[in-house]
Amino acid sequence: MTKILFISNGHGEDLNASLIAEALKNLCPHGEISAFPIVGEGMIYRNKHIEVVAPTKIMPSGGMFYQNSRNLWRDIFSGFIGLTIRQLITLRYIAKNYDLVVGVGDVVPIILAFWAGRPFLMLFVAYTSYYGSNIKLPFPCELLAKSSLCRGILTKDQFTAEDLQKQGIKQVECYGYPIMDALPLGEVRPSTTVKNSATIAILPGSRIPEAVNNLALLLPVCEKLTEISQENYLFRTALVSAFNLDYLKFISQNYNYDLIENNSDYILTKTINDRIINIELYYHKFSDILHSCDLVLGMAGTAIEQAVGLGKPVVQVTGAGPQFTANFARSQMRYLGTNIKTIFQEQEEDFAMKGAEEIVKSLANKDYLEQCKINGKTRVGGAGASVKIAEKIMAILS
Repeated sequence: MTKILFISNGHGEDLNASLIAEALKNLCPHGEISAFPIVGEGMIYRNKHIEVVAPTKIMPSGGMFYQNSRNLWRDIFSGFIGLTIRQLITLRYIAKNYDLVVGVGDVVPIILAFWAGRPFLMLFVAYTSYYGSNIKLPFPCELLAKSSLCRGILTKDQFTAEDLQKQGIKQVECYGYPIMDALPLGEVRPSTTVKNSATIAILPGSRIPEAVNNLALLLPVCEKLTEISQENYLFRTALVSAFNLDYLKFISQNYNYDLIENNSDYILTKTINDRIINIELYYHKFSDILHSCDLVLGMAGTAIEQAVGLGKPVVQVTGAGPQFTANFARSQMRYLGTNIKTIFQEQEEDFAMKGAEEIVKSLANKDYLEQCKINGKTRVGGAGASVKIAEKIMAILS
């Protein structure tokens, strides 16, 4: 029986790996697919009924300790070192049971895939040559690629694959970016009726409590947009389950909104200059919201990449982190290109007004909107990568 282990280190990395694992289960229904998430509890895997075999614990930084030293120290005092040691011991012990180990993410899961001592495949989703031409694989990945156990290197975009090939790393291939397979098209019926409206998707991110702070930063942009424009806007927010009712009540009370329950979802509402603004809040509707929107207002990582892949224009506001900081936003801009307009709120006297003006300008520019569609297809690509990578894995094992 074929046995494959995925190692990943973050929300987006877990998503990529889980989508490939799902495709593998369809191609090889009698195989054993397991997951070794080294950040968080691996809920994406668990929700897809993929066995998690790693010791897990949620750290304060959510895996973003590299953003600043304070995040690292918070993780250390929360048991990061002990968890890492347990993970290393566990991985080495169980790895002998697997035919192939797939490292998904940055240098850390790649090193662990090598540490497992079994044939391994690298899937880099944290690096792209769009960050800057002639990007180098992080040490020691280029050395690991020469190992007799290495079965290949995969990148998330063709530009990066070609760049690395020019540098002499010949076993690099690209089959696409799996995250675009996580966007089935459904339908979200609006909770409020807004005529002749543009739809704004609000994406505050998935990490709690950062997502709560992010939503608090994005709401003033929506308010300013309502003030400066006579257009009607439909605001739809995609929330993760951890963004619970207590957090919504906190937002409502501290930012002068009324919170209205709408079946299993909610609406934040207030009146601004005799105009009512409704911020619709949805759980488990991310894909539908993304497909149906005209523009994204967000502070997220993977979700923004998916939005760009669908050709959506994005206005984002930098925050305090630990993930969505100014440095993170700059890297995202280099990767995703023209679709992204960033408001560095620490540099703006009125960041909310600046964000609102950017939204109005973006939606009014038809040439720009067309450029976003073309750029998104080039930078991120479309659906189908999960199956292609799964087929690659089966070919390696055949």
